[in-house]
Amino acid sequence: MSKRKSIIFSDKELDYDIIRSSRRTVSLSVKSGGVVIVRAPRFVPEPIIRDFIISKEKWIIKQQQRIKEAGEKTIVQTYNNGDTVPFLGQNLILSIVNGKRPNAISDGNFLIVSCPEPYETDLIKAIVDAWYLIEAKKRLIPRTFELAEIHKQEKLFPTEVSVRRMKSRWGTCRTNGKIMLNTALLKKRQELIDSVIIHELCHLKHHNHGKEFYSLVESIMPDYRRLRKELRYI
Repeated sequence: MSKRKSIIFSDKELDYDIIRSSRRTVSLSVKSGGVVIVRAPRFVPEPIIRDFIISKEKWIIKQQQRIKEAGEKTIVQTYNNGDTVPFLGQNLILSIVNGKRPNAISDGNFLIVSCPEPYETDLIKAIVDAWYLIEAKKRLIPRTFELAEIHKQEKLFPTEVSVRRMKSRWGTCRTNGKIMLNTALLKKRQELIDSVIIHELCHLKHHNHGKEFYSLVESIMPDYRRLRKELRYI
């Protein structure tokens, strides 16, 4: 169980949660909304924990600001005629037309959505999501095998690649060699998409986020850290 505490921190009161367990070290993280979480062993006294938080003041402020900026950049997607939907780093103009069969097709700068009247937001969203899924299968899966072939000297060949909508991850790699990619990647430009694919391919060799893993990733994509930072915020 967590225990809510507060401390005067940078001229304001900071609330933080302490989660105690059988762990051996004290760690600190800043979660969504700027909430500070301290994980500590059961035997560590609270004054030590408070001193630890104070020592991390600059880091906490930086993380809270990062989360705030990321939230400010979050755009709520709407599905009205003339709205835009992101695709490969560009924006397609949503054009909704009357049709018996729900469907979506890209045509130049437009994404034409066909559906019966009245145009209901939930239905239009479902059609657009289905279109993303179809496009993801057509683009992300072949691109993954293409990058694996380009870097075949590293022997990063997945056993299977699939796509689906995911809420919190851009991709995953299982120990059996299967890679899964988020359909939302299609909203990003190709260089950012490739950074995620390279990340997951490298997990075929290193199933962790240790030094060897990042060394391999950056040997393939030197700008990886910059790209992943950009991907995080947009």
